[in-house]
Amino acid sequence: MNVKKKGKLIFTLFFLSFIQLSVIAQSQDMLKMKESLFAKMDSCNNDLLKLDQKEKRLILFTANTIGEHEVVARFFKQKKLFGEEYLVQMMKYVSKNNLDSIYFYYKKAENYYLNNDKEAVLFINVLRGQFVSWCVLNSYSELAINTLKQNIEYNSVRKVDADLWTYMSLMEIYRTVGKHEQAIEVGKMGLKQPNLHPQAFELKITICCEIAESYYMLGDYQRSLAYSDSILAYNKNIPDKFQPEFGANVHKVALFNFYMFKSVAYSFQKDFDQVSLMLQKMEDVYLRVEVLESLNNAINEMYSQKYWANMVYNYQKGDYSKAMEYLNESKELAIPFALTPDYKNTPKWEALILEKQGKYKEANLALKELLHLTDSINKAHTAKEISSLWAIFEVDKAQQAKENSEQRVKIIAVSTSTIIFLAIILIIYFVVTNKKLKRKNMLLFKQQKEMLSPIPVIVNRHAELIPERDSEISQKEGQQQNTEQTLYSRIIEFLKTTKQYTDPDISRDSLAKELGTNRQYIIGAISDNANMSFNEFINSFRIDYARNLLLNEEDILIKEVYTEAGFKNRNTFSQLFKERFGMSPSEFRDCADEERTRE
Repeated sequence: MNVKKKGKLIFTLFFLSFIQLSVIAQSQDMLKMKESLFAKMDSCNNDLLKLDQKEKRLILFTANTIGEHEVVARFFKQKKLFGEEYLVQMMKYVSKNNLDSIYFYYKKAENYYLNNDKEAVLFINVLRGQFVSWCVLNSYSELAINTLKQNIEYNSVRKVDADLWTYMSLMEIYRTVGKHEQAIEVGKMGLKQPNLHPQAFELKITICCEIAESYYMLGDYQRSLAYSDSILAYNKNIPDKFQPEFGANVHKVALFNFYMFKSVAYSFQKDFDQVSLMLQKMEDVYLRVEVLESLNNAINEMYSQKYWANMVYNYQKGDYSKAMEYLNESKELAIPFALTPDYKNTPKWEALILEKQGKYKEANLALKELLHLTDSINKAHTAKEISSLWAIFEVDKAQQAKENSEQRVKIIAVSTSTIIFLAIILIIYFVVTNKKLKRKNMLLFKQQKEMLSPIPVIVNRHAELIPERDSEISQKEGQQQNTEQTLYSRIIEFLKTTKQYTDPDISRDSLAKELGTNRQYIIGAISDNANMSFNEFINSFRIDYARNLLLNEEDILIKEVYTEAGFKNRNTFSQLFKERFGMSPSEFRDCADEERTRE
């Protein structure tokens, strides 16, 4: 809906408050944006003093818009601006929906800003804002909520005025997962905040719209009307110093939403004279709105909401044919963008109208579509994990097919005499090489058999905190660090005691359940203390376990080793083992056998 788009625009303005709207409007053409980006970086190369916070934010914004993440990451790395480098890397992986990589670079950037940059308050908010947005879009609601709560504490200690944006974002998270009561409670807290932020009134108009919509979703049309009136009140009383950066359009968009909510609420109260008046006022406002080129789908949004309001009106009047016409028009525009207040229940409305028309078979199909949509939303996270496993499987299968194909081509292409000739040369080569390889492997074996695990017991990443940092901040972050270290120690002890890592199906969720916590804390504790992703962390335990099997079990098969250690795939096991010890599992086993023979 318009309010959601408005909220996203305010979100952008909040983090890019020094970037004027004209810059964004001029950057619509991708080629011009790319040229502008490279010119900006060249200018900063010649004069490093130009690279202030405003310039850095503009470069970040442009890179994310046109997808030039790698180029900009290298640029920031050359300038030793590692926080911005990690932030760009996180933005890159957002487009790939890779949770581990996104979270890894998110934590690296966050730790860097917290420990190394005294003026990083804005970038901490940019970073967390990007991460929260990705979490909301991908149904990681709990992780989004935890991050927002963390940011509230962070800004509160530093007396940073970001509360209104935070409350609005938290409200949107609750609404996304259907928790409208909590959304309303958070929204009301936001409205009580002082008007200190430059966009305070714009943000409060947006919050009023969200509250009115949540009351509508709960069927409380009287309160929905009351908060619709608040939209108008805030819109009329914006002081000059708080005039919106989007100009008169903000007032018009607020009015449009005011009339839309009023019309829907009056429809359910069957006050059709008021509905007709509100619909006419919506039309009048719509004709006066100047749609900015930079607001994608803005025209579709307003059309969709007009159709939606007319659908509800005609349904309540009993004109079901017209109601279906308006619903189809609204659905065609809104479904790809979730633009109407009740878009997830579009199949439900379709079923209700069809039932009133006596089309029971079609109504039943619409209800099945609603159930399918709900089921798809509920299973979204599971589907992502399955897709990840499937991708790994496909890569392994393709690699195996490629190797088989190459082998067949060699056999067909090479003549018998050439094969014999090559075989003689290869035999000589392998005899000589094998002796050298065995000597090298034995040296490696003696070094690696007693090598300690790469998994640290505790890594105090906050030991290098800047001494001048505020004591209250240090105390809070110290408490958080101690909590993470305690959880990390529990993880280490649990895995060593139970050997759960040998379970090939171990996951963040199952480990979190065993330890009585949640997956986000597990990921955070491992990332902060071991500097590893969850899979890397578990595989390190498995590799140590496999090494001990090869050292202590005579004539053990490699398949027995990797399956007992918890690996599902031999290729993955062999690759990780060789990266760790410099030789294959078979070579390591041969060295162990040879050492036992000598003893």
